[in-house]
Amino acid sequence: MRLHTIKGPNSYAMLKTVDGRVCDTFREAYQKLGLLENDEHWTKTMSEAMLTSSPDQIRNLFAIILTTCNPSNPRFLWDKFRESMSEDFLPRVGRNNVTCDIQFSSEIFNNLLIILESKCMSICSKTLSQLGLQSPERNLDITTNADLLREKKLQYR
Repeated sequence: MRLHTIKGPNSYAMLKTVDGRVCDTFREAYQKLGLLENDEHWTKTMSEAMLTSSPDQIRNLFAIILTTCNPSNPRFLWDKFRESMSEDFLPRVGRNNVTCDIQFSSEIFNNLLIILESKCMSICSKTLSQLGLQSPERNLDITTNADLLREKKLQYR
């Protein structure tokens, strides 16, 4: 569609230029031009799910959106809904640290990323980094064991 609006483009940079500014990606340029949808419908979907669904159900929905709906800005959705997806982690942390004031932390969000990546791998065999989010930090032994368990599951199917 962009080729219909630019006469005789000479470079890819020209295709990514909007109002005299070269955008970082084609997607960004096309969104600014109104040629692509934004993620407003995914934001509304996740917001509605927050009202009636458990954190695990919200995680499942988020994984489905990431893997099958190709949101234009998965990082924005992550930042907006990560606390809702990890609310059930707080009581567990509180049981282990009775004297501490329990709040969301990078460790909780990393655990959430691990769970989400596992869900995404089972849906479409893609990591979070392939889907536009940061990869979780993992202990090498845990990653190796998870890969080994996944291979064993596939072997016995």
